[in-house]
Amino acid sequence: MISKVVRELGKQGLKLAVGHLPEVKQVANEAQHQVKTRLAQTVKVPDLVRKGFPLTIDQAETLVSHVGLEILPVPLKVSEADPAYAGHSPDQVLAVNPKPGKRVAKGSIIVVRYIPEEVLVASQRLSQERDREKADKKEARDRRISQRKDRATDFMVDTKNKADRVRGKAKEGLGQVFGKKQEDQEE
Repeated sequence: MISKVVRELGKQGLKLAVGHLPEVKQVANEAQHQVKTRLAQTVKVPDLVRKGFPLTIDQAETLVSHVGLEILPVPLKVSEADPAYAGHSPDQVLAVNPKPGKRVAKGSIIVVRYIPEEVLVASQRLSQERDREKADKKEARDRRISQRKDRATDFMVDTKNKADRVRGKAKEGLGQVFGKKQEDQEE
């Protein structure tokens, strides 16, 4: 990196840069201090949406306030009910904005979406309806398959019966033909 700077500046530029080294050092120290100050005034958004360890909106509010942030709880609407939410708990946190791990200023407001009881009930009802529809479709499909098997069996039985009748007629016809020839030969 330094060799690249030396090539770019040349000898005259290097002498000029070295001459201003104390000022450059001071600017770098001030920038570093500003970064540290800003980092001290920021906090990471906590992870409120954990698989296997769901948090309620009340637990999330406690956690967020401990790190110096404020929470804006936003419940899902009943129109947002979804069978995917059927296995959730009442008041479970579903989403956070800004994303967990992002640094924000202390005192910032975190938007937290959660599933209230009425949306959970609606979601469970949708899930049950979906399961019923799946079961009905499976039953109808199984019934169609059974009907096809029955038709195929009936066709095979009919075909066998027709073949047996044809074979019987053929034997009878052959018997008559050969029976007449034998009679003709005997006479």
